[in-house]
Amino acid sequence: MYFIRPFGLTGGVGGTLLLAPHASVRVIEEKMIRFLTVLAGDKAQYFKKCELNASLRAAEIEPEKGVKFLQHTGILESASAHEEENSPFSKCALISDLGAATAALQSSLIADGVNISTLCTPDSIPNEAFQDRTLFVVALENYSSQVIRDIYDSCSNLNNIGFIQAYYFRHEFKIDGLFMPSIGSPCHFCHFERWRSRERRSFGNNKSSWHQVVELLSNHEKTIPPSIPLTDCDRHFSAQILRRRVQQLVGIPINRVHIDSFISAISTDVIRCNVSSEPIPHWHSCSCTKGVW
Repeated sequence: MYFIRPFGLTGGVGGTLLLAPHASVRVIEEKMIRFLTVLAGDKAQYFKKCELNASLRAAEIEPEKGVKFLQHTGILESASAHEEENSPFSKCALISDLGAATAALQSSLIADGVNISTLCTPDSIPNEAFQDRTLFVVALENYSSQVIRDIYDSCSNLNNIGFIQAYYFRHEFKIDGLFMPSIGSPCHFCHFERWRSRERRSFGNNKSSWHQVVELLSNHEKTIPPSIPLTDCDRHFSAQILRRRVQQLVGIPINRVHIDSFISAISTDVIRCNVSSEPIPHWHSCSCTKGVW
């Protein structure tokens, strides 16, 4: 099975300019231009090998040369090879309360080759979402530790699963490092307690600090909103950063990244638009250090 990434074509002097993931090149061969014009679009496509070869022959292009050209420019990739060699997950369950940004994230992930088995809000997760070999992506605008705890509990008997939690903490969009129980990486609560500890050390008992807000809302089992009002632009910006991490894990990535790199957490300052990453160790009192999650 071949995966065809989205690409663009634009007219230029002396030929047509192909805007592709790995290389932008000028195409002067009319047969290839016609073939690419028919193939072009803003959505990902899957082709069986025989189907793509037949399309190339119909365009009077030698299949072997056509496939090599598409691979060189990053348009074509073997989907089956990626799934077997690079990803421990076969599908993604997207659980989000980001509103309209969720639909945009879904369509972008599908274009990235992600098999989305479930799309739902945190308060309406269907039982069929909980399957082996699933990457659970939980994106929360209004943070709730109980939502994440309930998802963990529902997955306790599943195999080959992973979790990516994304949420707002103050005016930062946080994406936890990949939590895979099978490899013993830090869970969400290791990350969240680390952020709370830093706030506590920085501001102490200052009653106007974000730490105190988190304490108050947590004690009353309330969801925790961002510290600034979000616009749709903010949500889409956050969703784009999350998209690339999910694409690398369970989609067909543009650039290869070793899975170890996903143990690092990502922090994005929504005000300054600064993005940073850092590895987060286990929180000393978290139960996941004893294999209980």
